[in-house]
Amino acid sequence: MISHLNPGFELACSVKRGDSTLPAAFTTFATVFEREFVARPLAVDLELLLTGRGPLLVARVWIEREAAIPHLRGPDGRYDGYVDFMERRRHELPRMFAQHTDATAFAPYVRRKGVEVEDLAQLPQSVYLCEFEVAAIQAVHDAVGVETLRSWGASLGLGDDLWLVTSMGGAPPVVFVQTAAQATQLRSSGALVQWRDAYFALASAYDEFHCLEVGSCAVRVDSRETFETLYGSSWYQYWH
Repeated sequence: MISHLNPGFELACSVKRGDSTLPAAFTTFATVFEREFVARPLAVDLELLLTGRGPLLVARVWIEREAAIPHLRGPDGRYDGYVDFMERRRHELPRMFAQHTDATAFAPYVRRKGVEVEDLAQLPQSVYLCEFEVAAIQAVHDAVGVETLRSWGASLGLGDDLWLVTSMGGAPPVVFVQTAAQATQLRSSGALVQWRDAYFALASAYDEFHCLEVGSCAVRVDSRETFETLYGSSWYQYWH
């Protein structure tokens, strides 16, 4: 999954804010892409990577899910039809990109990281679709800072049962209570639904592009006892 920390996300944000537009080097590709996939790309992020087989040009095409094939959203609100459609068509992207871009025109937009090649057009290419909404939601979760989460956790009414509230970057928080039994009781009490709604209200203040949904704010509960017993008090082990 693409991260909101990827530089291409900032390119897409700039277009969404109206501060910039898709460079002319990608205009023809964007027109063909829109005809085939309905959605017009917000941004195209190009990166030159050095692999074991030599240089590789990676193109990340940022699109808005809400604009792409909206009629494929199912009755339950899920995008299963959209996902299936994109999976079937994904293999067409490298050919489409190669046919409708010019290496000389897009060369100034390639992030090279010290890798230099003379002829970008001769390089193998990998082309990926990146959903703007996914990265934007990650950015919202990241924007809810540690102190804000701490204050929010204190408002849950857990008293001394609360150990801490934390999260892995780009994800909703996990509420840690003291014991595994307390965590089990909270899971069966309906508290997680209330916490989800409360966290959604909190995080919405950071939702610049209005991508956040209640379903993307599911709060988990765990325990200090489980963290220490099963994961040896290691956050690396817990998150991975």
